[in-house]
Amino acid sequence: MSVHEPVPVAVDGGTPLPWREEAWPRLTIPAALERAIALHGEQSVAWSYPDAGVELTLGGARAAAAEWADALVAAGVLPGDVVAVALGSDPLWPVVQLAIAEAGAVMAGINTRYRSHELAQVLRNCRPRLLISEADTERSPFASLAAEALGQLDTPAIHVIADDDAAAERDAVGTAPAGTVLAADLLARGRAARAVGGIPSRPSVAPSDLALIQYTSGSTAAPKGVELTHDALLATAFQVVSAAGYTAEDVIYSALPFYHVGGSICTGPGAYVSGARMVIPRRYDALGSVRQMIAAGCTAQQGHAAMFTMQIDAARAAGLLGELRLRKGWAAAPPTVIERIASEMGVEGIVPVYGMSEFGLVAAGSLQEPVAQRASGIGWPAPGAQIRLAGEGEIEVRGRQLLRGYRGDPNATAAAFTPDGWLRTGDLARRGADGRLVFAGRVKDMIKPGGENVSAAEVEEFLRGHPLIAEVAVIGVPDERLGEVPAAVVQPVPGADLKLADVETFCHGRIASFKTPKHLLVEEQLPLLPNGKLDKRTLKERYA
Repeated sequence: MSVHEPVPVAVDGGTPLPWREEAWPRLTIPAALERAIALHGEQSVAWSYPDAGVELTLGGARAAAAEWADALVAAGVLPGDVVAVALGSDPLWPVVQLAIAEAGAVMAGINTRYRSHELAQVLRNCRPRLLISEADTERSPFASLAAEALGQLDTPAIHVIADDDAAAERDAVGTAPAGTVLAADLLARGRAARAVGGIPSRPSVAPSDLALIQYTSGSTAAPKGVELTHDALLATAFQVVSAAGYTAEDVIYSALPFYHVGGSICTGPGAYVSGARMVIPRRYDALGSVRQMIAAGCTAQQGHAAMFTMQIDAARAAGLLGELRLRKGWAAAPPTVIERIASEMGVEGIVPVYGMSEFGLVAAGSLQEPVAQRASGIGWPAPGAQIRLAGEGEIEVRGRQLLRGYRGDPNATAAAFTPDGWLRTGDLARRGADGRLVFAGRVKDMIKPGGENVSAAEVEEFLRGHPLIAEVAVIGVPDERLGEVPAAVVQPVPGADLKLADVETFCHGRIASFKTPKHLLVEEQLPLLPNGKLDKRTLKERYA
């Protein structure tokens, strides 16, 4: 068989494993909430915000969402309209996600760290009928920047400023730009319209209807708007819950921002899909998160590699590692980090996962396997995921969770799919001896010194085994003779004096010389994206 001919890895979930036995029904977001209330009761706490002192029950979310849905309809939001939401990890987020779905509209999550250029870019793309944003604060003039970007659109949009009690917990008292509407006023208009019979009955919403425009992280290019249906979104939430073994008894720490797919699917809907309680910080802080998990009695955590490694180091330095009671969770992390989470944090039930905004969960490890075996790759295909390896090992996938397309970008949509309808992920993998998938890097993250192919992910994973390296990113830098060579951008362990010679000695005889970094670039703290992933785009620009 030619290496360029697609090789099927598994179809329809592959070899059955215990966490794949139950299929998630095709539901809408409001129907999924009703299902959770029937199973767990209205008083079940779904989301807890320790920084704001707020707890939101399933019944409370339903009541608040109904009020917000009335307000949206009274403001002129029609089925299929886009409502953009820029609130960070705010207690209001899951409420408005439910409300937008009830109104038959489509949510677009906006990164609150965006500034003028990025805001204009995404708002032009989604063209919202209404934007709900945080107010200006001393930390960020976000509302003013958003108002300016909305003013550049050729279609009018209503700008609503969140002024709930949680807003007062922010760094400073928020202010609202001229021309905006306070959330309290919008809600009052909705109540008034309801009182006089001015709110029509809820529109009919189907699982196949569009629910979310999820903007990609933009780590390698400008963010693209991934269009996901109710069914695709909820199927992904169920897959993650099942893979991690979450139950209604769990208390799950999730520092993933709501505007990231980890928050908009795994933290928001993940709460009522599982029945568990999500504990959500205002902002991620390694030591602060450890203390919050201890105080809340968290049994699980979900996140990315850098989050976990920083927590382990911070907890050890503060003498708090032994006080954590985490038993399970998922991590988008390489084998060395999965093993550290299990051995140092004591999370024997940690599951490695591999996914993407365009498809949700693609593959995951199994809790039925020993940790060492579980950590050896990204795992087995998720339920309903059809996966094949093509060309030099690029993962291609299709199934129920697949994006409908990229918002307003038919060229990008067409380029993302093969002629026979498989999504090109841009990620590389190989099959282990037992059939599991092992991550091998990104197609666009290959370094080519003198014509050789070097996977940055492979070298990064190797270097994480160095005792003086806390975290590392490998990038290609220009070289007159070879075109480009690998460079290691390293965050050393605290107090370490790491030299290039140390790295060269560590690599000698263990990996090929052309994979060995030719430059060592030391950073006190590697830059992270809001979702917790390494920001390699910034590093590449910094050291180009």
